[in-house]
Formats: sequence, C-alpha cells, structure tokens
Amino acid sequence: MKKQLTTSQKALALLTPIPSTDFIVDVYTNGNDKCCAIGHLVRLQSKDPSDFRHNNCNDNKDDLRKVSLIRELSANFLGNHGIDISSVNNKSNSKYKQKNPKSRVVALLKDMIKEGL
Repeated sequence: MKKQLTTSQKALALLTPIPSTDFIVDVYTNGNDKCCAIGHLVRLQSKDPSDFRHNNCNDNKDDLRKVSLIRELSANFLGNHGIDISSVNNKSNSKYKQKNPKSRVVALLKDMIKEGL
C-alpha cells in the first residue's frame, strides 16, 4: 500500500522544481512568470498551471481548501501569531532568514515534514 503524502510534502513537491528566481514577495504574481509560494501552489493546482494572471494565482477563493490547509498548518507550526507560509515567503518571520523566498519556504516545509505535517 502506497503511503499518502502529507500536505507539506505535497507543497514541497510542487515548489521544488520551480527556480528560486521565479519566487517573488508581497504579491501573488507578477502576471507573467513569477509568483510567491502561495501563488505558485494555487497556480500549479489550477485548471491552467501556465496561467500567471492574478485571478489564477491568489487564494482568495472559496474552492481552495488545499492551499488554505497549508496556511493553517504553517500558522499552527509557527505558533499562530499571524505568521504563516506567506509570511515566511515575504521574510516576516525571524526564524527563517535565508535570502531567497524559495529557500525560506523550503526550509519551513522541511521542518513541518519532520513534524509529520
């Protein structure tokens, strides 16, 4: 029987192939070829993963339970003080100090995976 991936493992698998230079901060997408971590996760799980428009990269939609779950899990993991995976992407978290947003997010996801999340 194949073991189910955790939410963090799924997120890491989706984000790993994306080059570090394709991660941005403070906005979901640049509309062309770059997104924040949430933008990439939403886009890659959408009907059109090649669509970088704002409407395809933001998680302000009711049907995005998968992305909402990674926000919730990361907030709980980080102590739930208004900080989640997007905060780490945007460098608002003091624990993850890597220079690149992808590096910060990957470090967070790996820590979450170690905890079984």
